[in-house]
Amino acid sequence: MRIQSLLVLVPLMGVTAVHGQSPTTSAPPPTVTPVMTQALPDYPGKEVLILEVAYPPGGADPVHRHDAHGFVYVLEGSVVMGVKGGKEVTLMPGQTFHEGPADIHTVGRNASQDKPAKFVVFLLKDADKPAVLPAQEHRGASPLPQGWVNTVGAGLPRDHLNAASAAADYPGSVSRRH
Repeated sequence: MRIQSLLVLVPLMGVTAVHGQSPTTSAPPPTVTPVMTQALPDYPGKEVLILEVAYPPGGADPVHRHDAHGFVYVLEGSVVMGVKGGKEVTLMPGQTFHEGPADIHTVGRNASQDKPAKFVVFLLKDADKPAVLPAQEHRGASPLPQGWVNTVGAGLPRDHLNAASAAADYPGSVSRRH
C-alpha cells in the first residue's frame, strides 16, 4: 500500500535557502511505502521500520526528525541529504547516509528536476514512537501536516522476515558498497 506523505511549505526563506526553489513553488512530496516492521526481542522496546521513499523529479521532504537511527541506502537517481549542523551530501545509487536520534533532517530532496530518485531507509526506533516527528525547534520549520506524523509505518504487520541491513561507518558518514 502506498502512503502519500504531505508536504508542508517551509516559510519563504526556508524554501529558497534549503531547496533552492522560488518562494512561490512547492516541491512535490515523496511517496513513502512501508516495507516491513520488525520487533527486536534482543533489544526490548526497539523495532526496525523499513521504508521505501520515492522522490518525483524536484521532490523534497519537509524539515523533520525521527528520534531514531536512520540508515539511508540509495537505489536509483540522486538525492541530497543533510542534518542541522552538518554538510549537505549528494548521494548516488549504492551510497548511504546516517542520521541519529537527535539530528534534525533539514535537507532531503531529489537532486534532479527531471528524473525520479528512490531510496530505502532503515529506522532503528522505539516501538512506541512514531516514525516521523516535527522539528519545531528548527528555526523556520513549519509543523508537519496533521496526520503525516502518524501515517508513516502505521498499521504495518509485525512480521518475522529477514531484511537486509544498512550501516554507516560513523554518524553522518557517506559510504559506497563495493
